[in-house]
Amino acid sequence: MLSGARPLFGYAMNSKSLNNENISGNVTKLKSQMVHNPSAFVLFSDVRNRSAETPFNADPASVNLITLATPHCYTTRFSSRHNQGGNITFSDGHAAYFKYQYVVADDVKASADGSGAIPLAGHDLGQSDLNWDANGERVLP
Repeated sequence: MLSGARPLFGYAMNSKSLNNENISGNVTKLKSQMVHNPSAFVLFSDVRNRSAETPFNADPASVNLITLATPHCYTTRFSSRHNQGGNITFSDGHAAYFKYQYVVADDVKASADGSGAIPLAGHDLGQSDLNWDANGERVLP
């Protein structure tokens, strides 16, 4: 590692774990008792670290096109480098492989939560077995 250089990550921690919490003022730390469904809560995932990875669903002006190998992740930075998919580790300790198109919205396919909404490209599709927020609610942009 080069002194003063940012380390590059291939696996990262979920950055949206407290996204839907009503937090005011104080910094809140994620605690295990806050996780609604440990077997579905994403704790870590493969993070995109090559700009040429495909598929990659994002707004063409997105900072995520060039922000690579970060220590934090969400669907906007999920990797597709492993046969068009990536690995996710859950709060209960198990890990599984998921196809990119199952995890990340493409701006065409309706969300999996039954709302009929079409999520913005790159965001949470609302799969019941993938909770990016600790309380189990879908993360909305």
